[in-house]
Amino acid sequence: MLKAFQDYINDHQLLAPGAKVIVALSGGIDSVILTHLLWKSKYKLEIAHCNFNLRGKEADDDQVFAMNLAEALNVPFHIQSFNTREYAEEKNISLQMAARELRFGWFKHLQKHIPESVIALAHHRDDQVETQLLNLLRGTGFAGLRGMKNKRGIFIRPLLFATREEIERFAVTNSISWREDASNKKTKYKRNFVRHKILPLFSNINPAYRDAFAKLEQHANWAEKALEEKRFFFQKKCLTSSGEKILIYLMKWHLLSESEFFMKLIMADYGFSGRDIGELFKHYPPQVGTQLQSKTHKLLVNRDHWLLYPLHLAKKDATYMLQGDEGLLETEQFRLKWKVIHEAPFPEISKEANEVTLSIPSAYQELSLRFWQEGDRFSPLGMKGEKKLSDFFIDSKIDLDQKNNIPLLCIDGAIAWVCGLRPAEPFKHSKQAQKVLWAHFEQRS
Repeated sequence: MLKAFQDYINDHQLLAPGAKVIVALSGGIDSVILTHLLWKSKYKLEIAHCNFNLRGKEADDDQVFAMNLAEALNVPFHIQSFNTREYAEEKNISLQMAARELRFGWFKHLQKHIPESVIALAHHRDDQVETQLLNLLRGTGFAGLRGMKNKRGIFIRPLLFATREEIERFAVTNSISWREDASNKKTKYKRNFVRHKILPLFSNINPAYRDAFAKLEQHANWAEKALEEKRFFFQKKCLTSSGEKILIYLMKWHLLSESEFFMKLIMADYGFSGRDIGELFKHYPPQVGTQLQSKTHKLLVNRDHWLLYPLHLAKKDATYMLQGDEGLLETEQFRLKWKVIHEAPFPEISKEANEVTLSIPSAYQELSLRFWQEGDRFSPLGMKGEKKLSDFFIDSKIDLDQKNNIPLLCIDGAIAWVCGLRPAEPFKHSKQAQKVLWAHFEQRS
């Protein structure tokens, strides 16, 4: 088994000779055998053990066992104790999920402090089959059918070639002791149920079912890579970046079913579920103005494209007070320069959309800048009476994401200029003006 272990590592380029490896040692047979194999293969070994404080004395005995093994092999030992129940209650998650988050969080922290190291996990071939089957029952894609990768970031799984039976045989043959976790026999856990109840039935139907799942892993891996290549072309053709925003032009891809599939993959990276994206395609095309929001991003359906942007760009509730007779206001989104002129000669009315000259009351109190709010109304230049600002944006063919980024220059709270678009009729410049406001606006993103 030692040679098969070393061949697997070399064939898959998991480790360079003499590499530094931190092995995640629970005390169970899998992690113990992984530790011995790595040690016999002359890697620079360190041992990391987690005590989740869930099994009382049994967990404490596991910790002592791990410590003694590190001492016997004369390798560095790292131990971390967790209050797993408290963490699970705080996060409102299961104990299993809490232990997983705590374990992997600590492993990543530990690896950062041990330069050029990797974390070795003891998943084996039977674990892989269980993972594939559980993923299949959840309704997975190719990535789930492929199962666990033998290398992902700082984590490696050098035992994926070996079955549980082969590992046990190696332990007995070499008189290697290990710890038994009683919870592994409880079938109330899904993985244990699959292990003890489902897979024995598979063995009755096909004793070589592991080989069948290995073929499934290989085929799913090929299919996943092929889809990744096609996804690359989809993104290159249909997605355009503009600062932190992403514009998505689905009409450029001829197959709608593929668009839905690729969008589910892409949007998962931004916190959107496949169900969310599926709803948009259920009655395609979705209504203009439809919005979805994840914890970090917002997705907006416009007339000819979909827009994806971080939530911080959507926070437009700030009001900027313009102090003094002149000044410059700069943000990540725009730049506004203004000047109040108290007496003639006044500047000519500019023909540029991003520049304005307004007549203002002699006794005005404040100048301010804010963004569109529900219910805003104003009187566009050249029009009698008021109009909803939202209707003005629609008539001007301004998309929802655009209107959320267009500032409103206000005089004593009244909208005097929709920056870059239209001044308000009550503030139009006239020869009778006694005081004038000149302003220049530039949109940055």
